[in-house]
Amino acid sequence: MKKYMDPLAVTMANLGVSPNLISILGLLFAFISGLMFLYRRLILAFCFILLSGFFDVLDGAVARASGSSSSFGAFFDSMLDRISDFLIISSILYASLCTLEWGILALAGSFLVSYARARGEALGVEMSGVGIAERAERLIILALGSLLNLIEWAIIAIAILTLLTVTIRFYKVWIELRET
Repeated sequence: MKKYMDPLAVTMANLGVSPNLISILGLLFAFISGLMFLYRRLILAFCFILLSGFFDVLDGAVARASGSSSSFGAFFDSMLDRISDFLIISSILYASLCTLEWGILALAGSFLVSYARARGEALGVEMSGVGIAERAERLIILALGSLLNLIEWAIIAIAILTLLTVTIRFYKVWIELRET
């Protein structure tokens, strides 16, 4: 993926496109995806989830290509990712495309995955790649669920996998910090 993303990122950087603007576009596509769920346009929701995910990857690549990576940019991107997750999953819930219980578990799990990583890293534990349901995987599951009209199953998978990921991250932090 890097070999395809890097040339595009360099082009965007050369055009002066801000990584934060790209992050905002990712949020916009997540919002539109949420609207598509509300109107039960699952194929369009699929397309906009993929666009949102693509822009989520592109913003970091453009930041690196332009040399404009910053702590604030990382924070901004992370915050918009959480808002995007909320918009998509809450729209699925509001449209009654999944049960309330599984939807709430998927939403809570999505937030806890990010929180566990942030808190673990704040305590000095390397959390990159720990677990199996980071944002990219969750977006792929939602996109496939939309494409195949299996939204309830996608939400169930996200709920289970995010809570498993949180457990794995908890265990990693516990192992590394229990002696301190």
